[in-house]
Amino acid sequence: ATLASNEAFKSGARDLVWLRLALASGVVDLYATVDEEGAMTGGEVRLRTAPMRLDEARRAEVEGAVGVPLSNVSFEVLPRLSSACDLYSLGVLGVRALLVDGSTSLAVALDETLSLARELGSGEHSGSLEERVGLALASDPRWLESLGPQRLVSEEMDAAEAFAFVPERLWWGVLAALVRMFPGVGPDSVCRDLGDAPPAQHTALDASLSDFEDLVRRSRSLVMVDWTRNRELHGVIRSFRTGLVGST
Repeated sequence: ATLASNEAFKSGARDLVWLRLALASGVVDLYATVDEEGAMTGGEVRLRTAPMRLDEARRAEVEGAVGVPLSNVSFEVLPRLSSACDLYSLGVLGVRALLVDGSTSLAVALDETLSLARELGSGEHSGSLEERVGLALASDPRWLESLGPQRLVSEEMDAAEAFAFVPERLWWGVLAALVRMFPGVGPDSVCRDLGDAPPAQHTALDASLSDFEDLVRRSRSLVMVDWTRNRELHGVIRSFRTGLVGST
């Protein structure tokens, strides 16, 4: 079937569309998926209904409606939710942990992060995602005011002071990893929508897990940048671990 509506229609590839047809014998409920490549023109949506059981009389009536324009058909999009919802939730937790301090709220930080994701998908900047994050933040100082590394500490400082402790490229990677976690916000999102997940649904989290493992490796040297003291610290830890072996 082809659905044409004056209402904005937004559906993911795995969502269901619930249609209610008013036929002579009464209302018939049909459930369909969207054929994204089947629409012939803009403003239309091509649908393919799922198999269902009907009695012979109702089946003949539905088949008789094939090719007949029907008006006043009510419909509703039923999203198929998957592990992409978990990815979104983890993204919110990431924003809460990394971008919220005493001078900003989670709602504001999340809104700014989603705005950045849309900005990065606008095509105004080129290069890798990290490079585009850096270009976007350099193009408008308001991004750094809300999403700069100064959000990591409780004491007051501006972004320029915070970058003395956190390398710029590392921070671009942090924001890039967060942006990718929000489904359907832009072309960089790991998932296209909240129902977009592979058959093995836990693998929808693999890309973000890889992103943060890479960030952990890149940030290790920030804990102790003096390598001599780093070796001393390692020796102290090793001595304590040796003393604990076999203890009860």
